Amino acid sequence: MTKKNLFFKITVLFAVIFSFGIQSCTKLGNNLHFTLKLQPPALSITIPPIPVVDSTNAIRGSTPYYFNVDSFIKAGTGNLLSINNITNVKITACNFNFTNATTPNNWANFQNVNISFHSDANTSDFLINSGTIPDIFQSTLALPVDTTADLSSYFKGNNFNYSIGGKMRRITTDTLKCNIQLSFSVTVNG
Repeated sequence: MTKKNLFFKITVLFAVIFSFGIQSCTKLGNNLHFTLKLQPPALSITIPPIPVVDSTNAIRGSTPYYFNVDSFIKAGTGNLLSINNITNVKITACNFNFTNATTPNNWANFQNVNISFHSDANTSDFLINSGTIPDIFQSTLALPVDTTADLSSYFKGNNFNYSIGGKMRRITTDTLKCNIQLSFSVTVNG
């Protein structure tokens, strides 16, 4: 066997191995699957004293919120996947906490509360409603969430807008500071 013939055979062998390696990497990339737990920083709102109880929504307010979804996904997947690879997003929890609740000013003062959000990618509001809040002292409130709803269309953007609403049972006499913590499960596939 001549050197030229041996060199040719080795070159063909490396080309075949390289070709299979590229196909395997492509297949591996296409089979990537991650489910990431997303718990953005809590939203903080201040509810001023509400001196009147009427039939309308006494609590009203909205707040813009920026969260870089693409960076979150890249960090969770070692830069392998991005916002374009989102296949499913489910809400897993929605918790409200008054950091300064007192006996005369707490969740018992409220008949119900709700939060809705939309994003620059989906401007239709997604609503989470408390139902009737029990008339007992409580500083925390867990809203029931629909864990089957696919919210992926909202997470194709980074700018969110949250709106708070609710109806009073009794007046409040003091400003209430509330933290709202939302949690999500984000599925991405390569």
